[in-house]
Amino acid sequence: NNSLVVQAENGGALGPTLTGSSSEGFLEKPGPGVYWIMDGVVAGSSLWVFVNDPTGSDSPEAPRSGIAEVALPSLTPTGVIHPTVTVHPLVTGRISWGAAILEQPGYTYIYGHARPNGTLYTTMYLARVPTGHLTRTW
Repeated sequence: NNSLVVQAENGGALGPTLTGSSSEGFLEKPGPGVYWIMDGVVAGSSLWVFVNDPTGSDSPEAPRSGIAEVALPSLTPTGVIHPTVTVHPLVTGRISWGAAILEQPGYTYIYGHARPNGTLYTTMYLARVPTGHLTRTW
């Protein structure tokens, strides 16, 4: 199941592991299965964490990734959204976004990966969004 480990500011000591109040884990997912927690960023008074749903269709249009909002400093999950992502027409397979995030002045870079058409190899993808726009169309 999914969990969240708290770390002190500026890369300090690791704190408690948050596992939630049910067998679903820290972030509850409607329907079967659980979310896999990926990378995240802090924006304002929220932690935005990418979550991936390993179940469902392999169509590029199928929403595999979502972004969970966790209120700070209480670390209370407030919900999961599925932003609209425009994908190049040659992409096959669902992209799991949030494998890594890089914040640079003006932009946030989001790394993703997919296994095209059930192959054994993984293809990496990169998206760029204006800083603070993770929850909008990108």
